[in-house]
Amino acid sequence: MYSALGVQPGVYFSNFTGISYTYDIQSMCEAPANQTENFISPGQINDVLLSDLQPLTRYYYRYGNPVTGWSAEKSFLSAPGATKDMPVNIAIFGDLGVSIPFNTPVEQQPPARRTVDLLLQDLAYEPDAHWSVLHIGDLSYARGFAFLWEYFFALIEPVATQVPYMVSVGNHEYNFLDQPFKPSWSNYVNDSGGECGVPYSQRFHMPEHDTAPRNAWYSYDFGPVHFTVYSGEHDFTQGSEQYNWLVNDMDSVDRSVTPWLIFTGHRPMYTSSNDLDEGPLRVHLQQELEPLLIRFNVDLAIWAHVHMYERTCPMVNFTCVERGKAPIHIVTGNSGNNWQAPWKEDGTGRQWYYDEPSWIEYRTDEFGYSRIRANASHLQFEHVQNQRHKVYDFFTLTARSSVDSYRTNVVDA
Repeated sequence: MYSALGVQPGVYFSNFTGISYTYDIQSMCEAPANQTENFISPGQINDVLLSDLQPLTRYYYRYGNPVTGWSAEKSFLSAPGATKDMPVNIAIFGDLGVSIPFNTPVEQQPPARRTVDLLLQDLAYEPDAHWSVLHIGDLSYARGFAFLWEYFFALIEPVATQVPYMVSVGNHEYNFLDQPFKPSWSNYVNDSGGECGVPYSQRFHMPEHDTAPRNAWYSYDFGPVHFTVYSGEHDFTQGSEQYNWLVNDMDSVDRSVTPWLIFTGHRPMYTSSNDLDEGPLRVHLQQELEPLLIRFNVDLAIWAHVHMYERTCPMVNFTCVERGKAPIHIVTGNSGNNWQAPWKEDGTGRQWYYDEPSWIEYRTDEFGYSRIRANASHLQFEHVQNQRHKVYDFFTLTARSSVDSYRTNVVDA
């Protein structure tokens, strides 16, 4: 596999050679993923690293080879790297899924198409802005039915071919019955449908380091923002490889270069949709990781998994504190998956917060996605509702100090 690159349409001055690999049905660990009627070979997965790119430059590229042919030309604006001097835009959501154009008994997520269409509108409206996407787990919901991965990539291709598309692992990518980390207080079952993290780890390539399985936990800089990405599917307890890495990563952040520190991962530490099955796991997230959020002055903790949008006050142990003294927690898992009881008892014995807790500042069960606009001094967070493409919640942070928070009914997106 080759990638041809240039700074003018149709004129390529660099060719990069990548590697090709694949996975097979023997890589799947449980049903339905390891059943022949459900597995489809992904073919050759091609991984090309583009090196020595100039920042803030529009590149044009195509991929393929002279024998089998080339793709249509694509373009992207190279990322600004770690710098407080370049404003950036970031779209953030989890639990997207896919909607396919025919009937099937396999569960789909029809709102996913609308979310992606709105993202494309945002990119087209600000084509020269520095955009990236962070998809916080539960990507395709293939869950062992391999054809859904193909439709998922067709869905996100118009976005992922022009801006960085960062991902984190969710329960529906990884969980399996014999997974290595499975404490008694967890609720890890076969949520991946026997995929056991293999398609997720092979189809994406996030920043790597020596202590983590591929794409499990990692960090990256995008302009003035440093993202620390954790995995709730692997051991995050004190003394674990992940815990030690999280400490070292956040301790090394230079806030004079990246003034914003965002901690993110799929499973939330706080949510007012309090499914008792997951209560003990959230208690351990609070006990193990919340002290790190306070110690390293994390600005925002952004999660998914719960298929709603929620924003808390700056909070420690369910207690609101002075703004700027603790992170605001955001759950933004309402981009596609349509399973979630609203805030009430659902007849199965599982209790939900029906009345809005005092530590929740805004929440909705409408479908949508979130956006960040950040520069050296301010970070503006917006939650966009899908049906009307309007901003239904927003707030602004001032770097390392006070927070000005606002609520609104409808604002133009």
